[in-house]
Amino acid sequence: MKDFFLANGKYSNLKDKIFLKELDGISLTFDEFNKYVDYQISIFKKYKLKEKDPILLICSNSIRCSVIIFASIKYGLRLITLTSNPTNLELSDTMDEFKPKMVLTTDKSTLRNSKFKIKFLYIKNALPKKIKIKKTFKISNKGYLIVKSSGTTGLGKNICISFKKLWASGENFCKIHSISYNNVFWNYLPFSYLGGLFNLLILPATSGSTILIDKSFNSTMLLSFISTIKNFQITHIWLVPSILRSLLILHKHTKIDLKQIGLKQIFVGTAPLNFELKKEFEKKFGLFPLENYGLSETTFISSELLEDKKSIRKGFLGKKLNKVKIKILKDKNSEFGEILVKTPFLFEGYYYQGKLKKINKNLFFPTGDIGLIKNNLIQVKSRKKNIIKKGGIMILPEELENKVKKFDKLIEVVCLKKDSYLYGESFDIFIKLTSEDNKPNQKLKKFKNWYYTCFSKLFWPDSFYLVKNFPITSSGKIEKYKLNNKKFKRHEF
Repeated sequence: MKDFFLANGKYSNLKDKIFLKELDGISLTFDEFNKYVDYQISIFKKYKLKEKDPILLICSNSIRCSVIIFASIKYGLRLITLTSNPTNLELSDTMDEFKPKMVLTTDKSTLRNSKFKIKFLYIKNALPKKIKIKKTFKISNKGYLIVKSSGTTGLGKNICISFKKLWASGENFCKIHSISYNNVFWNYLPFSYLGGLFNLLILPATSGSTILIDKSFNSTMLLSFISTIKNFQITHIWLVPSILRSLLILHKHTKIDLKQIGLKQIFVGTAPLNFELKKEFEKKFGLFPLENYGLSETTFISSELLEDKKSIRKGFLGKKLNKVKIKILKDKNSEFGEILVKTPFLFEGYYYQGKLKKINKNLFFPTGDIGLIKNNLIQVKSRKKNIIKKGGIMILPEELENKVKKFDKLIEVVCLKKDSYLYGESFDIFIKLTSEDNKPNQKLKKFKNWYYTCFSKLFWPDSFYLVKNFPITSSGKIEKYKLNNKKFKRHEF
């Protein structure tokens, strides 16, 4: 990581270039940013945080939180991020699972959770105007990000991704797509997920690009989407299916050439996206959204390339990236099989009870996805693991079902994935009450209110359904796919 923070090496001449800026005009050069990072590290030391200590950042998208994130990277902390305004259940589960040494938050409401015997540090979103830098700190290679992943089965696992590897993966991606320092990225995806923290913060930083830090995307931003690209001279954006589809609906009767207003590349890859939809977007806006394939555990495995037309082919997810090796564990009498990957950007291992359990990096990693590779192009046919990618946010059905049990251990619940025009994928929730419930309507109303209180909006289903009985096999296993039958959707509540 010799070019980390772009303070030396090939980017040393960029110290006076704007690195981060916000819509209100606040900005930091690379040199100013580095000083704030060292200032933040001095705060970590003041509170006696040490290398490898786990910390929780409850963050909003801001320059201030960007400083904390990069300070955690440089100091070598184990960083867990959570969206601002988490529900009590989300915060409690995160605290129990990771047991952080400190919680940093820009949300004052979280300070009221006095039941936690952990230091909460409130951070104002505004940067302090005057700072004293007593020391320039060395870059640690021992820090990593801890995120939730599906593993290979669909069951939730906490994985540790080395910041050093995230940086190297970002550099590799920028090199492949010819992204240089004279570009501007627009970050409007939440820092609490890899899309905002890696794809739109760490990755563009490796190229020396400027990053416009915006609040997490909401529907009102669609009205000014095009003007923001034009006014802030945005050259690169990352779209999720819901935003892409919304833009197509909003500009149904108009054609806008995004290249003419300065946009160079659009990337997608956080959730499944129909090929015809990408072609429709290209016809409407003049740019083809380049799809990529990867996992949290591996980062990028393949990508469509603007300069390589052969990499863009219907049914495939781009060309295998350099430095990545792939094997297909073929099923009998089929050209498809589980995709196995060996990559220098592989995650470190799993996080259990405060400890890192390392994986064997010499072995091919099983992705849990079924597909094939042909002429270095990757096709993903299905998933071995049961996960939902709703607008780029990963939802684990089994984990969600278990959390719902906290309302009532006796109720039975199924989270069923479905296709969604807006989000790519979404889900419904099916509930079966016990025969002892003599006031079912009252209980269902309480359940629904409890659910909306305990889970943030991204985890809300399209619909809730009450069923008398679940379809089951002779061995007693629920046949989830049969719930798509209309007879199980008669009682929506």
